[in-house]
Amino acid sequence: MNAWTIAALVMVCVLYAGARNPEEAVYRVCAVAAVVVLAACGQSEETPNESVSLGSISLSEQATTDLQTYATKASAFVQSFDSGADDATLSAQAQALMDLSETIVPAYVEVYPGCKEHLNAALKITDTWQDLDPETIERDYHQDAALPDPAPGADCYHMKDLVVHPATALALLNQPEVDREQVRHEMAEVAAHAGAVRTGVGFNSSDGD
Repeated sequence: MNAWTIAALVMVCVLYAGARNPEEAVYRVCAVAAVVVLAACGQSEETPNESVSLGSISLSEQATTDLQTYATKASAFVQSFDSGADDATLSAQAQALMDLSETIVPAYVEVYPGCKEHLNAALKITDTWQDLDPETIERDYHQDAALPDPAPGADCYHMKDLVVHPATALALLNQPEVDREQVRHEMAEVAAHAGAVRTGVGFNSSDGD
């Protein structure tokens, strides 16, 4: 029950109680009803102001398309793995994902400029993963030992992992003894990160995915 309804009921009770006869009571009640309706119609139907949420922030149209493609390719990687794809095929798929992440980062930084230094440092792994063992990648990139801290409040974690997980998979596949289950884990996880980025920055799609 809103404030106008409560006010109307109170006024009706007061005026009805003061009426000298039934006709006057009806007249008073109708008058109150007319005043309340007119006042309520004059009120604007504005919704309360809300703080800007991550969901209201959007990537560029091209970056949105690339992000959707990324999520699809990440899922395809896992399907390929489960279908028994060989290491060379998986490496090519991981490389394609890492390349795609490089095109998304600049658009992401436009939305979150506080991530610029953090993500630019993370991008270095795209050129150096061949020289890094999985343990070093875990320490320096997953645990951020080699990365500058993001600006306070900047949401960089999921976007960073869109770069780092494919690089990790490539490094694992490049080892003399490939830990294929860990490769699958890296890419299954990055599919979830892609979904988080899409949701967190407001996926530019009319279907509201």
